[in-house]
Amino acid sequence: MPDRAVLLTFDDGYETCYSAVFPLLAQRNISGLFFPIGATLASGSALTGVLNVPAGARFLRAAHVREMHAAGMSFGVHGFHHRPLRQLPADEVRRELRDNKAALEQVLGTEVTTVCYPLGSVDSRVIDIARSCGFTAGFVTPRRLGIPQSQLSVRRIGIYAADHAVRFRFKMSRVGAAAGVAARLLRTASAFLQSRGPSSPD
Repeated sequence: MPDRAVLLTFDDGYETCYSAVFPLLAQRNISGLFFPIGATLASGSALTGVLNVPAGARFLRAAHVREMHAAGMSFGVHGFHHRPLRQLPADEVRRELRDNKAALEQVLGTEVTTVCYPLGSVDSRVIDIARSCGFTAGFVTPRRLGIPQSQLSVRRIGIYAADHAVRFRFKMSRVGAAAGVAARLLRTASAFLQSRGPSSPD
């Protein structure tokens, strides 16, 4: 991979990935990696059982995915119902991954071996299950403390609608990356202390 290479990834598969993002990438001869939710591919809407998406949101349809793929875009799995995998029993994690994998492979006509864990909900158990399902690359946002960097836990920098140009440049800098790690450490420590409750005096 070239020095300072950047991989652009897009989660959830909203319809704007086709109407807004895809034309911009195609005009610049840039490929993106998209992670649509499996249950939305047939209808383009959030069916019963799809979690943690805005009400009334529109999603990529199978025809969109095929057109984008033919133009050089790549696709991966993001869970069939967009459920937090770390909170699920092992058999349900497998079902979420395998059902999404099968649905996407049917649309694309090719094997899919990349996964992005929904809602950043991942741990070593989920990674092991993903590996057993045939995935060879996995992406994590935000960075999860305690999970070693590997091909199945590639860390990403989250860029969101509220990130103006100055914040974007900061996030992409080494200082911004270090600040993000420090902030997550503080949040983890704070959550741990709160879970213990107030300490009693000696």
